[in-house]
Amino acid sequence: MNEAQNDEIDLLQLIKTLWNGKWIIVGFILTSFIGLTGYYATKNTFFSAKTKINTISIFESQKYEASNALGFFPLSAELLMNTYIAVLNEKSLFEEGIRKYNLLEKKTYEDEIAYNNAVVKLADSIEIIPIIEDEKENKYSEWIINFEFYDKEKWMKTLEFIDVNATEKVRNILLNYFNLLISIEKQKRNFKLEDILINIENAKNNYDRKTSIKLAYLKEQAAIARTLGVAKNTIESQNFNTQDGVIANLQIDKTFYLRGYIAIEKEIELIESRELKENFIEELIQLEQKKREITQNLQLKRAVELFTKIPISNKDEFKAISLGVITTKFEPVNNKMNIYALTLVISGMLGIFYVIVNSGFLSRKSQLSKES
Repeated sequence: MNEAQNDEIDLLQLIKTLWNGKWIIVGFILTSFIGLTGYYATKNTFFSAKTKINTISIFESQKYEASNALGFFPLSAELLMNTYIAVLNEKSLFEEGIRKYNLLEKKTYEDEIAYNNAVVKLADSIEIIPIIEDEKENKYSEWIINFEFYDKEKWMKTLEFIDVNATEKVRNILLNYFNLLISIEKQKRNFKLEDILINIENAKNNYDRKTSIKLAYLKEQAAIARTLGVAKNTIESQNFNTQDGVIANLQIDKTFYLRGYIAIEKEIELIESRELKENFIEELIQLEQKKREITQNLQLKRAVELFTKIPISNKDEFKAISLGVITTKFEPVNNKMNIYALTLVISGMLGIFYVIVNSGFLSRKSQLSKES
C-alpha cells in the first residue's frame, strides 16, 4: 500500500539506452532508405511538362495582308490561334499521339477496350490552360499545354506529332471555310441574277401585252376614221400621248379616230415593224444595269487570286501558332529529397521507439527474475 511511485525519467539512462541500441536505429533507417530507393528504382519518375503556345510573329502575320486587303476573308493571328486551340481541345490528336508513341504499354491491359479507355483517360488529363491577356475582352495571347508523364523523349515526340497534324487540320479548316464562303457568295449572286432575269422576262412580256392592247385599239380607231372618211387630224392637240405609260387614257378616249386614219395607220405600221422591242421598255435600263453589276463584279475572282498568295495555300509555309516543344519545362511532380528526409526521420523515430520499448521489457524481465 505504501509502495513508492517513481515516474521520473533518467536522461542519462535514456541516452545510454539509445547509444547501446544505435545500430538497431541505424538498421531501421537503412532499411527504410533501401526500401524507398528500391521503390523509386521500379517506379517511373513523373514530371509535369509545360509547353507554351504563342501566336505567330508579326512577320508571319504580314503574310496574310493580301487576303485581308479585300475584307472578304480576313485572317489574324488570333483567329489562327483560336482555331488551333479548338483542334487541340478535341483531344483526338492527343489520343493518336499516345498510341503512336506508346505512352501506354498496350500489353499491360486486359483487352482492347481497357486499353482504349486508358488512352482516352490519359488524353483527357492533358490540360490546355489560357494565359489571360485582357480580362475584359477575354483575349489570350498565350496558352500552356500541361501534362504529367515520366518519359520526356516520348512526350516531346508526341508534341511534335500533334503540332504537325493540328497545323494541317487548321489549314484544312480554313481552306474549307474559304471555299464555303466562295460557294455561298456565288450562290447568292446566282440567285440575284436569276431574279433579275425573271424581271427582265416579265418586263418583255408586259411590253408584248401592252403593245397588243395598243395595236387592237389603234386598229379599231383607224377603222372608224376610214368609215367616217377622216384622213387627217381634225382636232387640236388634246394632250394625246401614244406612249405605253398612258395607254389607259387611249383606251377610254372615244374620239382618238379624229386624228385621222393616215396617222393612226402609220403608227400601227411603225409599231409592228419594230425589230428591237427592248429599246422601248424603259425598266430594262435599270434591270440590265443591275445584271451588269453582278456579272462584271470581280471581287470573288480577286479574292481567290489573293488567297493563293497567302501561306494557307502552301502546306510547307503555313504556320498557325508557335509551339515551344524544345523549350518545354519539366518539373518533378514529387520532391524526392523531401520524401527521403521525411522517411529517414520517421524510420529513425521508429527505431528509437523500438529501442526504448525493448529496453523497458528487458529491464522489467531482469527485475522480475531478481525478485523470484
